[in-house]
Amino acid sequence: MKELSIDEVFDAIGHLGQSQVLYLSAISVVTIFLAFHMVLNIFTGLEPNFYCIPLEAMNTSSQRLASLHGTVLHSSALHTALHATDAEVAFLRYSRVNHLQHTASHGKTSGKDNEDGKNDSSGENESISTSDNNSSSTDSQTANSSTVSSSRATIVSTLTDTIIRTRAGTTTAGGLMTQEPLRDECPNDDVTNCRIIYDPGYISIVQEWGLVCNNKYRVAAVQSVWMLGVMMGAVCLAGLPDKYGRSSTLFVAVLGTVLFEGLAGFTMYYVVYVALRFLGGMMACLMILANFVLSQEIVGNSKRSIAGVMGSIMFSIGIALLAAIASYSDHWRELTLYVSIAGMPLLALPFLVPESPRWLVSQGRVEEAQEVMMKMARRNNALHRLPQEWRLVDSDRSKKRDAEDSSMQSDWFEQKAKAGGKQIQKLPHKLDEKSTGLVDLLRHGYIFKIVLIQIYSWFVNSAVYYGLTMAASSLGSNVYLSTALNGIVEIPGAFLTVLIIDRLGRRVTLVGFMLCGGAACLVIPFIGGHGNTVTALALIGKLSISGSFTVAYVHSGEIFPTVVRNAGMGLVAVAARIGGIVSPFILMLDDVWPSLQYALLGVMAVSSGLLNMLLPETLGRAMPNTVLDVLAFRDQHKVTKPEHRYSKLEDGQLSDMESDEEGEVVELDRTSILTHRDKQP
Repeated sequence: MKELSIDEVFDAIGHLGQSQVLYLSAISVVTIFLAFHMVLNIFTGLEPNFYCIPLEAMNTSSQRLASLHGTVLHSSALHTALHATDAEVAFLRYSRVNHLQHTASHGKTSGKDNEDGKNDSSGENESISTSDNNSSSTDSQTANSSTVSSSRATIVSTLTDTIIRTRAGTTTAGGLMTQEPLRDECPNDDVTNCRIIYDPGYISIVQEWGLVCNNKYRVAAVQSVWMLGVMMGAVCLAGLPDKYGRSSTLFVAVLGTVLFEGLAGFTMYYVVYVALRFLGGMMACLMILANFVLSQEIVGNSKRSIAGVMGSIMFSIGIALLAAIASYSDHWRELTLYVSIAGMPLLALPFLVPESPRWLVSQGRVEEAQEVMMKMARRNNALHRLPQEWRLVDSDRSKKRDAEDSSMQSDWFEQKAKAGGKQIQKLPHKLDEKSTGLVDLLRHGYIFKIVLIQIYSWFVNSAVYYGLTMAASSLGSNVYLSTALNGIVEIPGAFLTVLIIDRLGRRVTLVGFMLCGGAACLVIPFIGGHGNTVTALALIGKLSISGSFTVAYVHSGEIFPTVVRNAGMGLVAVAARIGGIVSPFILMLDDVWPSLQYALLGVMAVSSGLLNMLLPETLGRAMPNTVLDVLAFRDQHKVTKPEHRYSKLEDGQLSDMESDEEGEVVELDRTSILTHRDKQP
């Protein structure tokens, strides 16, 4: 019976056959669902236009009415009028016209009209208290009735004018308000200093909890807390897919997201809403981890980049679909419910997509993994390419040898330092399977430098990406169209990345994208406004930063050595989450100075692009296994002979170079290391 590894089976049945395409298509729908909740705050936190009626002006208006007509207008009546519905405004309009006509035609002519006048005045007792002197004469009664009727009509007219002016921005003929209503601002930026009247239309959490003026930061806090949940999910839940499997974990993550995000749409309290969104963010992180790993493990090695790009494309489509759904929603609760229910069909994924065969092998469940591979082979019509009798085995046979080589390299350093009499900068300990993880990345100056650059690069990529995504709501006159375009523009960015990353290299592509995106953002403040030019520049910036984010995943994965790759990628991922946390607050800089947020995002992108020029190029190079292999990146320019260019530690070629404190180059080749190993007892 022939033994085959998973990679050998994929070579036989196809790296991306019909079965893998179907599985990837199903998994990619999860990415659409993820996009819904990752940028949901664009619409649930949509800032409406509003009028602010200063409380001081409202009180003064009431006093002037009282002095003009000898009445005391209760403040509750004015407050009620200011918060009247459209139907109530229409009724007040009708009442105003009716009483003005009634007063002009009949107010001073007959005793019957006088009785009407008395009835009118008595109808106002709930909101107006009158002090009329009773007169026995008909003339006095007629005059008094006329005065009261005129007073009532004037008050109705004033209340109506207040609402009309507030909602339409027109000037009241009577001019009773001592201060014009403020548009989209509050006195001293304090919402408690005025009565807010929102424009009719879509209702977001802003109207629900009064999140304008000095409370505006709470809208940004919702998105930041969600991103914090994603970061905490990476810290607390990252091990679940490795322990319980990719498919099972994905099921739990989708279910948790549906529940927590769905419940957030029913809560009546802001704090509870934020807490539920935090938990939803943790579940979203678990969904990201399980979904990405599963998509990478059901295809062959040569097609992993396609799986990654497909995920990016589906995320872009998800943003556009969210904009479409939001355009048909009238309330943030309704929208939240829609996007949460959308995840329920995904609960069937474990029955449609098999568990990762690579994970099954790692857990010793080889027979189950072999059955999964057989199903793929049948659907790919590739059973004939497999031997009649074969058995799946674990392909990870080189770990022990790599660990031994790493240990021998460190031992060789120690003996070389003692024998040569030179103070060679040594690695502090053996980089074997007991590696201490992140500590290994911080003990050497060169590696520490490139780690810091990558941390900053990931922070900037995330901050600019989510900043431009959330800023779509302020671009153009149609927030739904702007957001949809903001998502769709990522699709050509993904294809452009695929076309040039293997031609120009990782570093050049990364630097080019970041400089282009940063330059587009820096131009926006000089143009100002919200015209088509600004929208186009913002879309160019989004296209560029989405491309650089994609390249960053590949580039960092090829820089970190195998022994600490997971730890290194986890470190930069945390930096990215921090960037996502601060991005909503960066957008608030627009309240300080128009387009200031774009200036800051542009400076960050350009500075990161320039720093990335200091990173090594990894195109066409073997992925480093140890920290020593990473050190070889630094000294490529010191090697003059082409045959000494770095390649993986094999075939007897130069494997690394290390400098002493005086800068002298010491060459380490595999032959010396192997000889050292042979001399060991």
